[in-house]
This record gives sequence, structure tokens and C-alpha cells, in this order.
Amino acid sequence: MNMRVAVCIVCTEESDEGVMAVCLRCGEWYHLNPYATRPGRDCGIATLGDEETGIDYVCNTCIEEVRIEMAQAQRRQNLIAKAEAEAKADAERTAPTAPPARTTSTPPRRRFRRIDQ
Repeated sequence: MNMRVAVCIVCTEESDEGVMAVCLRCGEWYHLNPYATRPGRDCGIATLGDEETGIDYVCNTCIEEVRIEMAQAQRRQNLIAKAEAEAKADAERTAPTAPPARTTSTPPRRRFRRIDQ
């Protein structure tokens, strides 16, 4: 059996292609031990995908890139939400308010007049 040798994109070690997989995201080779009961190196994962792709193979480098992209997207969303909340608070603070109701300063009139004797 004639096995070809490939270089892992994650750890840069050479191995035969029998213990390696191709990343669906970057298209590079990485170590993936197909057996849970045998020792071996894993430089990525294999997960169940949708009905069209079947099993998705992704290297650790691409997994980390996706995590970073997701974290950056979350930070952007948080900044946008914070800016919108601040703009709303500013608009509420500067919104014109109605003048206070005018009160009369005259005391109420007595019904009867006081007579001093």
C-alpha cells in the first residue's frame, strides 16, 4: 500500500494521509485521528453537518478564526446597541418639556366677612 505524505497545516508535522483530513474551510490537510480507542493527534474536528455536506472537517486554525470573527461581530453589535441606547437617552434628555402649570397666589375668598366688636 503506497501512502502519500502530507503536512499538517496546524502543527506542521508530516504524516501519511490515512490519519489526516482536509479542512472544508481552508482546504489544507490536518491531523484527525479516526479512532477514539487508538492514540493519535487531533489538530481539528469532524462534526455532523447538514444533509448536503454530511460530515464537516475543520482544522483548529479555522475554528479559531471563526471564534475570532464571531467575537468581533458580537463586539460590533454591542457597540451599536450601546450607541443607540445613548442616542435615545440624549434625545429624551433634550426633548422639549411642557412649561409647569401656572398656580394662582391669591388665597381663597372667605364666605363670610369678619366683624370685630
